[in-house]
Amino acid sequence: MTFFVATTGLILLAMVLGRVLTEWLANRPEKTPEYSREEILEEMEAAFVARDILTFSVRPESVRILLQRLTESVGLGFGSQQAETLTHRMLHQQAHDYYQAAFPIEVAGQASDLEFQWTRDEDAIQIAICAVDPVLTFATDAAADIAIEHEV
Repeated sequence: MTFFVATTGLILLAMVLGRVLTEWLANRPEKTPEYSREEILEEMEAAFVARDILTFSVRPESVRILLQRLTESVGLGFGSQQAETLTHRMLHQQAHDYYQAAFPIEVAGQASDLEFQWTRDEDAIQIAICAVDPVLTFATDAAADIAIEHEV
């Protein structure tokens, strides 16, 4: 009988110690590698991309042309399908309300966002495009001959 009590006691003690060890291993702080100042700055520069805004007005019949031209300046993320969908939204949403759409894109190997904001009335659609410089430069050229008015 004493052998049984001793064995049971050892098993219970092993279980308690196992649980304590498991919790300690699960909750111990992990050592993080030390990064140099240059590595941190490089990571921040890669993560944050400077964007500017281009605003202009176009006639409703010119929206499709403009958005199809923009697909040529974007590497990935804004293709013909997205341009057609956005054209449909711009032409068929309520007048005098503000709308927006954003697309994750890649331009020259650099990830960014392409953001559109617009409102429309009967005669024109006012569009603001927020994007990286290569896209805005191309957008300015693409909108030059169809824009009613624009500003950078």
